This record gives sequence, structure tokens and C-alpha cells, in this order.
Amino acid sequence: MERRVVDWGVSRPHEEDMGELSAVWLKFARPSLPQGVSKNQIIRAVQWYRGDIGTPIGPAILIFNELRRGLWAKVRYLEPAEVLRRWKVMSEPIQQVMNKLAHGKKVFCQVLVGSGEVTAENVDEVFWFAYLPPEVAAFQSEADKTKCVANVVLDLVERRHQAELEKLKAEGNARHEAELIKFPARRPHEPLDFDHYKNRADVLWQLLRNDWPRFFEAHDKLQLAKTESERVECQKLVWLAYIADHKAIYGNFPEVKEDEAAELWRNDEYNRLMSDVLNAPRNHDKRSWQLANGWIGKNYYRMNEAELQEAFARDWNYNPGFHKGNTLAKHARDIGLRFALPRGRREKPNLLPPG
Repeated sequence: MERRVVDWGVSRPHEEDMGELSAVWLKFARPSLPQGVSKNQIIRAVQWYRGDIGTPIGPAILIFNELRRGLWAKVRYLEPAEVLRRWKVMSEPIQQVMNKLAHGKKVFCQVLVGSGEVTAENVDEVFWFAYLPPEVAAFQSEADKTKCVANVVLDLVERRHQAELEKLKAEGNARHEAELIKFPARRPHEPLDFDHYKNRADVLWQLLRNDWPRFFEAHDKLQLAKTESERVECQKLVWLAYIADHKAIYGNFPEVKEDEAAELWRNDEYNRLMSDVLNAPRNHDKRSWQLANGWIGKNYYRMNEAELQEAFARDWNYNPGFHKGNTLAKHARDIGLRFALPRGRREKPNLLPPG
């Protein structure tokens, strides 16, 4: 009951009966994760894709607290008084529906739903039933009824989650289709097998590898690990390399989980990495990242040198003329970005919305 409620709802035994409730459910926000990057976390470089056709949009380094396992459900039967005591801190509308649910009832069926390890911190939703779902009536034993209630709730949560994903997917596809019209993956004069989105994603991946060389060296070794002991050791090396490269790029250390920070300076591999950081040149090239990040979304890939010079200064707050257009165009080509300009007279891009 100390968790923040992000959604809630009710159900009725008969939709036309507005006076009686059969169930109430709450959805909670997950508790905040521990501060600081930990050796027990999973740190991976991943490539993002968008839309049904899987358009590549770029890479990122992500930190996962754990690999989420499947849903679980725990069923208990409680007296209404025990449940209502927990509701005193809830908002008045929720208190009202719970009082209505409890009216005249002797027992509630409570179902906790979560994912990951079976702990109170991993509970995502809770259901209270004044009347058991009709599917339960076919079972005689209490054990079978309890199992049926859990399965009914898990099926409901899965279907609702799938519907939410389908809605988000449809909305994302619609936005992406509009984006492809405004910023096409290839122009009519270009080869049929060429894709500017893939070209940009490949360049971004290489820029990321250039910025995080120690992390990717450890990351690549982890991908080749064959035994559990190798994976555990490589995962720790990934953590150490992430900290070292973060220092090299940003000039400061990432926040490290407090009870693990003290062991860093006693680790020989960490000291080697930090010595390498202090003696190696800085890899981060801001101009390359700015060109690649704006290559399609800011329409750089269809600009001539003069347009590129003007847009780049405006988009990234440079003084006009600080970066010359011919220098920017050459640098873009040097890092692997390809322009969409046809030979001869350039066709002006149509940036108006379709319709």
C-alpha cells in the first residue's frame, strides 16, 4: 500500500447493475531502482529498430537491473476488515469502491500479480474479488479453484498487456510511415538495395564503438563466452570497462552502487583500465555525432554544402561559418554517411505533410 497507484478499475457481475461490484484491481508503479551501476546489472550495446519492416534507427548502451522472467500470480483469501485497513492511505474514490465491494461480504479473494523474483517489490498489480470468476465454478477442490483463479487473472493481464502493445505498435507504425514519406529511405535515382536509415545506423554503431573501446572489447568477449563461469567473469569486465570509458568520455565517473565502489581500486583490471584512460587520447567526436544524429531527421542527407553549413550552425548553436559546408560534407563522407543528392541539378525535397 506504500506503492504509487498508476491505474485502477472495477468490474461488475452484470454490466447493467451499477450498484454492485464483483472485483477491483490496482496497478502499481515499480519502486525506484538502487542508485548506481552495479556489477550484478546487465550492461549491453543494442541496436534499435522501428516499424514492421524493422527500420534501423541507431544503437544505445542499456543497463538492465535483471532479465525479466514471466508473470506469476499468488492467491490468498482474506476477511474484508483485513483488506480495508490497508485502504486508509488510498485516495477517496478508491476507498469508496472498496467499501462498496466489501459491503455484505465475508471473504475476499486477493490475487497478486508480478514478474521477476517472487517478492513484494515485484508486485505490479493486485486484484480483489468479492465473487470468483465464473470459470471457477466448474472445479470442486479448493486447490483447483485457486489454480483456476490464478490462471484467469494471468490470462486477463496478458491479454490486456498484448492489447496495449498492439496499440503502441500501430501508433508507432503510423508515425514511422509518415516519417518515411517525409524522409525516404532511398531516392528514385539511388540503388534499390540502398537504405539511408541502415547507413546512418551503421555509422552510429561505429561511432559508439569508437567512443567506448574498452567497453566493446569486454562486450565482444562476453558474446563469445561459452560457460557460466566465463560469462560471470566477462560480465564483471563489462562493468569495469563501462566505468572506465564513462570517465574517458564525460570526465567523471558514473554513480556506482555504494557497497561495490570500495572494491574498484583493489581490482587490478580496473587499475589497468584507468591507467589506459589517463594515457589515451579522447575519442569522442562531437561533430561526427551531430552530423549522424541529424542526418535524416534534420534532412542533412539531402542538402548541398551551403544548406548544410547554414542548418548545422542553426541546429547545434554554432556561429555561422564556424563549420564550412564543404568541410562538413567531406567529414560526413569520411565517417561513412552517404548523401541522397542526385547528379546534376538537385531536386528540392518536399517536406510538406502528405495529403
